[in-house]
Amino acid sequence: MTDVWIEDCSVAMSNMHLAAHSLGLGSCWVQGRLRKANDGRDTEDFLRDILEFPENYKLQAILTVGVPNEERGAYGLSQLPMDKVHIGKF
Repeated sequence: MTDVWIEDCSVAMSNMHLAAHSLGLGSCWVQGRLRKANDGRDTEDFLRDILEFPENYKLQAILTVGVPNEERGAYGLSQLPMDKVHIGKF
């Protein structure tokens, strides 16, 4: 197994977000790694029971994909929290 699998999965998920959008679909990243299900089990074990993926596979996240109910526009520059933007230094 590679030591950068988390980063690899993150890049793949980001590209799947973009691909879904290019097809007119909506998507949402659902974090799974290092999370707990409502019943206290690891999210990975909880979802393995439902999705039946093999033990040698690890859960990073799930990407849900569907048809958006509405189209939202981008935020305007005046709406952005500029106090969180740092240029040249923190």
